[in-house]
Amino acid sequence: MDTPSHTTQRKQFGKKQTSVKTYRLLELLSIGFFMGLIFLFGFFIYSSVFQSLEQINAIVILKSDLNIDTIDFTLLGEAQEDWNKKYNNEAPTLSRNPFVLPNIETSIPTTTLSILEQIVPPPQTEDLSAVRSEL
Repeated sequence: MDTPSHTTQRKQFGKKQTSVKTYRLLELLSIGFFMGLIFLFGFFIYSSVFQSLEQINAIVILKSDLNIDTIDFTLLGEAQEDWNKKYNNEAPTLSRNPFVLPNIETSIPTTTLSILEQIVPPPQTEDLSAVRSEL
């Protein structure tokens, strides 16, 4: 008997035969995939719109809580005078310019002894004997 059933029907494409179950499974998977994409797109739009609305609401609430205080200009002037007295804003004058080398006259000593004499003065003779006895 030849009873055609949708589960046993086969289509032939080229040399391959595929069953209807395979096509139905692919169809369900593709529909699920596209529905998932639509859900994710809708969720993204929903969350971004509502987050923007919440942020706008927070800004409006914060701006409404601002209090503007009046400025007492007499107290401000007194505070500025006291500040200027405490912290003098004048720059100190420099005794020398740190960016210019001073003119230094140099002389070349003829002996090494004269260099040492310029740096350290020679000791007195009494001090020299005390130094030798310590060594």
